[in-house]
Amino acid sequence: MRELTVKRTKRFTACAMSVKLYVTDKEVCDSVINGENCRLLGTLRSGEEKTFEITGEECSVYAVADELSKSFCVDRYRLTASSEPVRLSGHNRLRPYQGNPFIFDDNDGEGAEEFRRKSRANRPKAFIIASIVSVAVMLAVIIGFAVIRGVANRENPKVYTYGDLSITLTDKFRVDDMPDGRLRVYSTQEAVILSSEKTDGEYLSPDTTAQKYAELIILVNSLEDSTVGFTENGVVTFSHSYTSVYEGENIRLESDFYIFKNKNVFYIIEITGNPEAMAKREQTQLEWIKSVEFD
Repeated sequence: MRELTVKRTKRFTACAMSVKLYVTDKEVCDSVINGENCRLLGTLRSGEEKTFEITGEECSVYAVADELSKSFCVDRYRLTASSEPVRLSGHNRLRPYQGNPFIFDDNDGEGAEEFRRKSRANRPKAFIIASIVSVAVMLAVIIGFAVIRGVANRENPKVYTYGDLSITLTDKFRVDDMPDGRLRVYSTQEAVILSSEKTDGEYLSPDTTAQKYAELIILVNSLEDSTVGFTENGVVTFSHSYTSVYEGENIRLESDFYIFKNKNVFYIIEITGNPEAMAKREQTQLEWIKSVEFD
């Protein structure tokens, strides 16, 4: 036997998410990763370091987020046979469409890169939308963090369209098409992102409900503070609070998500802003959601 010490270097990326560590084991199987029986060693929070006891034989150490994403949000470190203690480190990398995986340091060999390439190929197409929360963290910087400032001018209703969806906001919103096909509109108080995903039958079954889709988003992104609920009109919704860094300062943000299903397409409306401002405009926000219509 030998000691394995792993340090998770503190980073803002995925800081709210715990990383699960596994080691291949011939006798104990807590999970099957990459076709190998693995034993759970424990979890690591951001900035945490732990020591575990592992076999002295040749083995693999895996770092994953959870069972759902272990085939694509994963990294592997191969250890040769030895009785000497081993010390590893790593941190989560900003790769929103792969779930911001934990990557081991000094693990850039040909075998490691090939494993990562195959892991990325395993990512479900639906994960592009499921990862929207990770992208939201960058929103404050993109729009100059105007979402935390108030507005004194009078707002007049204005209809915005995205695919078959239309929503009535106000004329104080500016429109900004995003490179990945989503639509972002923002004012001086909040930003609204509109996105969609088809139920193609391969990764999303046609009978998947809006509630199940919301649960998928929460599960894949490890949003421990989020719970699926419903508006008074029955629209599926959940919220997520997080901290973003702007000009060296930590800024608290909140994102409210509303999930619609129209025919074979899920539509996601994400409204992001300062939590206090969001609370004051809650009724206005709900009126926007009530205005949603489909062609």
